[in-house]
Amino acid sequence: MKQLRQYIRELLSEATEYDSKFKPLMDSGYDGIKQAMELADTLGIPSQELPWTEELITDYLHYETAGLRAAGTSPSTLRKEYNKLLANTGPAWEERWSGLFDSIGLQEATEYDDKFKPLMDSGPDGIKQAMELADSLGIPSQELPWDFKSISDYVHETVVETGPNTPSIQRGEKYRKLIEDQLANVGWTWDDWAAAVQQDAINFNFSLGLRERK
Repeated sequence: MKQLRQYIRELLSEATEYDSKFKPLMDSGYDGIKQAMELADTLGIPSQELPWTEELITDYLHYETAGLRAAGTSPSTLRKEYNKLLANTGPAWEERWSGLFDSIGLQEATEYDDKFKPLMDSGPDGIKQAMELADSLGIPSQELPWDFKSISDYVHETVVETGPNTPSIQRGEKYRKLIEDQLANVGWTWDDWAAAVQQDAINFNFSLGLRERK
């Protein structure tokens, strides 16, 4: 068995050769990441040599610490657990994420707003990444630096683009409920949203000269 493992490892010795074997498995989600790590361990390949990416590490940290975060674990304890997990991904990633935690994860919202906002301002994909990152750091999504544009992008992507799009649903109470569910993730109510939409329309009319300011 030992000779067989050595033979297999020799076949997969170069990262460029075995990345293509492990990456599809890891890209399949958290279960795939765990399977890849177990397979690598069986073959005598250090987990640090797996084809990690920032997205994969986000998923890995998110699911590995879900129970701790749900239990309200303190930031300092979470940080220790993150450090243990990051040791499995390699020195470069460990250094990068440790720096990220120092600058974002365990400080006040006013200090990490400027880290998240450029990501959120980039559009729906950036908003999704910011929410996933915040979740992995134990930061409630409601504390992210939302503004009307980012909330509009988020609602449009999660409700209009991917939600039910039949006219009967879009005009009914079910559609409002879908929007309210997403607004809860940003800390807004339906009334907050309605007021912001109305103000945005007024501002648009002003910009076109269709309405005069009083």
